[in-house]
Amino acid sequence: MKTDLADRVIALAREMKEIRTEMDALDEAKKPLTERYDAIRFAELPTAIEEAGISRMSIHGVGTVFLYTDVNAKILDKERAMEWMRDNGYGDLVTVTVNGSTLKAWAKERLTEGEELPVDLFSVKPFEYAKILNER
Repeated sequence: MKTDLADRVIALAREMKEIRTEMDALDEAKKPLTERYDAIRFAELPTAIEEAGISRMSIHGVGTVFLYTDVNAKILDKERAMEWMRDNGYGDLVTVTVNGSTLKAWAKERLTEGEELPVDLFSVKPFEYAKILNER
């Protein structure tokens, strides 16, 4: 390996590690802001809006503030839930899926073993990237 090329690899690896360190620091710095933001949007502001007896308020420089109702949902027992949905007229919501991580691992294994996957059925795009072990 030529010295100039080796020096470039070393310099880029060091820069990559420095950037990862800075990104981690930003993530840590962001945590208290995220916690405060969530405390305001999930608790304090909804309480204040309800106590004020308003449904929406336009605030100059901010926008229109109002309460929005949403829901988190997940299936706890896939087989029984899918059966219940079919039995109760919601069968059109039931689909067969493959977990993304499982599909990725399967496709990587197939390619490693030299198998070709049908391009009309699968989009598989191998790529390379640099990785540093023990970067902390």
